[in-house]
Amino acid sequence: MTQRKVILLAIGFCSCAFSQSVDLSHGKIEIRGFGGGVNAGNILVAQPAFSAGAEGAIGLNRFVAVTGDYAFDHLGSTDDSFCFSGGCSQSHASQQMHEFMGGFRFSIPNRSRITPYAAISAGGVVLHEKFSANSPGFSSSESDSMTKFAFAIGGGANYRLTQRTGLNVDVRGVAVSFGFNSTPGWMVCTTGGFYFRF
Repeated sequence: MTQRKVILLAIGFCSCAFSQSVDLSHGKIEIRGFGGGVNAGNILVAQPAFSAGAEGAIGLNRFVAVTGDYAFDHLGSTDDSFCFSGGCSQSHASQQMHEFMGGFRFSIPNRSRITPYAAISAGGVVLHEKFSANSPGFSSSESDSMTKFAFAIGGGANYRLTQRTGLNVDVRGVAVSFGFNSTPGWMVCTTGGFYFRF
């Protein structure tokens, strides 16, 4: 085998290995759908709680991508009842949140199919609260919506199935600002998903 052929084969091998290491190269677009659980947080009403949504990303280079995402978070609900001499009373409380975030993803390219990353984002959330109560001769129902600033930080990993598709696991903490005089709300979400690149 000539020296020229050896050099060409080496270049081809390195190119294949390098192509596996690239997460999202410059100008490439990724769409990801995800879903999972809300594991902890002081804005949880009760378990079970879940989160689901979609994220879009545009690669700036093989290390950094700009992201934008929407998530719907069901933060749980409770139902209580108690009885007394005049009858029984029931109450229901639930909470939901819509997230609108934008940020950056920082990937760690390597020569395997798995690409770990860290992510930060910020934006706004709309928090919906509902409460109702019923008892003999009395009925009440209330709802409230708040729009607040929020930011998130976390990380995860992408597993490449093909050149354009793959699986994703993500763990992210979200903090919600309720004002300078209030304790910030927070929650931790663990999700899995599927992505497509073009």
